[in-house]
Amino acid sequence: MKEPYANLDDLARLGLKRLATAGITDVDLTAALVAASETADSYMRAQLRLPLVSWGADLRRHVAMLAAWDILSAQRGFNPDSPGNDVWLARYDQAMAWFKDVSRGLVAPNVVDSTPITRDGAPRVATSPRRGW
Repeated sequence: MKEPYANLDDLARLGLKRLATAGITDVDLTAALVAASETADSYMRAQLRLPLVSWGADLRRHVAMLAAWDILSAQRGFNPDSPGNDVWLARYDQAMAWFKDVSRGLVAPNVVDSTPITRDGAPRVATSPRRGW
């Protein structure tokens, strides 16, 4: 299984509080984080060379937001008419907008990708389009 960009502590801190995930196994929570991380990869690969070597709080936060939505909608059942539930949909929409901006090159996430490094420590620069690497 791929290492998710956010862990269970990140999910509790940035996505859903532990009380909201009571009764959902850590295996299911981790699966939601992995799925959200794979969604993140599908957008980031347009600008970054995967796999990522390291990543920051910005990516962890947005992955936790996607996983929270997945958990609420798939595990808990989402009722858009319930008061306060629009917050979760807004957070999901915000995360997806961020990933779309990353894929367009409008946002540069705090990550280190797998771009090869030259002997002097500088990134290798390709003169051909990325797809030809």
